[in-house]
Amino acid sequence: MEIEEILLKQLNKKKLTVQEQSALRKWLLADKRNRKAYNQMKLMLLASSNKTQDVERQVWKDINRKIDHKVSTEVPASTFMIPHWAKVAAVLLVTFSLALVALLYQSQPAETLVVEKAKWIEKVSMPGQKISVTLPDGTKVKLNAGSTLLAPESFDGDTREVTLSGEAFFDVARDEQKPFIIRSHSVDVQVLGTSFNVKSYPQEEEVKVSVATGKVAVVDKENSRIKEELVPGQQANYKNGQLSTSTYDWEETMGWRENLLVFKDDNLKDILSELSKWYGVEFLMKKSFDNKRDYSGKYKNATIQSVLKGLAYVYQFEYTIENNIITIK
Repeated sequence: MEIEEILLKQLNKKKLTVQEQSALRKWLLADKRNRKAYNQMKLMLLASSNKTQDVERQVWKDINRKIDHKVSTEVPASTFMIPHWAKVAAVLLVTFSLALVALLYQSQPAETLVVEKAKWIEKVSMPGQKISVTLPDGTKVKLNAGSTLLAPESFDGDTREVTLSGEAFFDVARDEQKPFIIRSHSVDVQVLGTSFNVKSYPQEEEVKVSVATGKVAVVDKENSRIKEELVPGQQANYKNGQLSTSTYDWEETMGWRENLLVFKDDNLKDILSELSKWYGVEFLMKKSFDNKRDYSGKYKNATIQSVLKGLAYVYQFEYTIENNIITIK
């Protein structure tokens, strides 16, 4: 399968095979421009989630027409060759951009449409990384592994809006005249000035918003009338179209900021998914397991080997590590 097909499959939240995951990872690690193109496409889809199906159809139509198109013959091939990754990234990114512009144009009267070149800040925390960001208004954000934040260079207008894919802790600078809004794939979070954690990975079924200080409003994007007001110690949980409120365990939810990895009655599938993001590794399963068996553990600044040692003892497996691929057998 070509890399562009794998990218679209991943962006459409379809499950990848182990081979496809490996191919995608190698492509992302090959060049930072690959990662930038991928994350821009992911964020554009996230910001325009209501139009995803239309965009997908347009993308496939354009990809089939364009992907095999030759590079301009104005420059002889012997003197300059555009690498395959560049053609893939360029075609996909341009196609997504044109599709979104076309859809937005169709949704507005022609005489009222104003097109401006927005300037954006894009921060990407790759698997195995955690990064800190300060936004133009003074808001501080810490991104967990495998996360992306998109924000404007300046917050003009009546609101401060950002888009998140993944997990982040926000310490929002207070501005009662400009609400701070976080767009994710399932819920929107709105505050005036407070601190809280948002966990919203597109590939995971559940979205969690956990409040540390102040008040937070969480809105179901599918039904904007469903709204939860949260106070410190409370957590909004969105799953299968349902929005509910609960309390949360501080170390389990917030510990990642201090490199504290906590498992509390988690099954092996969820644990390995978390380890993939945390350490930037892939798992190749050569043995089946009872996924109903739960595991609890706490690790501070731990290596992947020390975590696997405990898991191997409980679940009775052996493992090998080679080139960031962990084979469990």
